[in-house]
Amino acid sequence: KNNVICNLAVDGNSETYSSDGYGISIFADNGKVLSCYLFNNSGSAILASGLNDNNVISSIVATGNNIGINISNGNGHLAVGNICNNNGTGIILGGNSSAVVGNCCNGNSRNGIYLASCNNSACVGNTCNDNDEYGIYIQSASSCNNNIVSGNTAIRGTGTAEDYTGQQYTILATSNTNNN
Repeated sequence: KNNVICNLAVDGNSETYSSDGYGISIFADNGKVLSCYLFNNSGSAILASGLNDNNVISSIVATGNNIGINISNGNGHLAVGNICNNNGTGIILGGNSSAVVGNCCNGNSRNGIYLASCNNSACVGNTCNDNDEYGIYIQSASSCNNNIVSGNTAIRGTGTAEDYTGQQYTILATSNTNNN
């Protein structure tokens, strides 16, 4: 609880040094991960998981990871001002009453930002350009409700029709998503 990790560089060297290939894992409340550079991790560069709450992830550079930042549970998390480029997915938000604000998630092989089973959360002021599948993807098998997605930029190439295939979207909300 109340731990701070800052000014750290983690080179996963595309190997699995932890049991799950994570660069930094947070399993406590009120933690902060600040000003770190994480690259080539086979799992998530940063994982905030479990029933923890109120973690702040800020000023991170994550590149070449399977997932840049993965907030998979809990409440009240904030991912702000991060650069998550050239990963599989830039940022996954699965927590409730959380926010992804002012991040750059460009050139990822899947999604820039993926909102998965989150409620009452915000995705605001992010840039998600040239991702292979979706810039911002709002999806859930059960629920993903009452989220705010506003003021984001998500384009491919020059933004013309020729820059897209039939399965590429800048922002996509799928079934079981309500009031987003």
